[in-house]
Amino acid sequence: MSTIPTRQQVLGTFAMTMDQAKKLVADVPDDRFAELPFEGAKHPGWVLGHLCCGAGMGAAFLAGEEGVAGCPDAWVTACMPGTQLAADRSAYGAKADLLTHFERVHGLLADRYGAASDDLLATEFPNPEYRSFFPTLGDACFYLMAYHEGYHLGQLSAWRRAAGFGPVD
Repeated sequence: MSTIPTRQQVLGTFAMTMDQAKKLVADVPDDRFAELPFEGAKHPGWVLGHLCCGAGMGAAFLAGEEGVAGCPDAWVTACMPGTQLAADRSAYGAKADLLTHFERVHGLLADRYGAASDDLLATEFPNPEYRSFFPTLGDACFYLMAYHEGYHLGQLSAWRRAAGFGPVD
């Protein structure tokens, strides 16, 4: 029996993170999406925008494109790694827009990953700066789909508690 996760297992995990993301923001009003209740907090506006960008990057890589598929340019500017979070609500998309784009781009990455050939996934990662972490497109997709979202949803869970929202089921 193989211990390497199958493509279906990765896709299943990725679907679970989408469900969890929706639960984590379901009861959060749009006007609170940029609150910073503690230093270093990652608020819902940034987390959902960042996850949208991550999925969009993965989807673009699998299509042989550059950039971030399916994300507004303003989100790429505001939500990429290393960006300074703003408490200004207007710097991020509306809650409904964030969720709509996130679900669409999440699905795009899942579809492209599910349809990708083994040869495509074994292709060298196009960005040499990250190749030591992601030697192949498959490695990058596995990271984005099985780790990246869960990590940032943990940040969102911490934000919920600090902002006075209870845990989700």
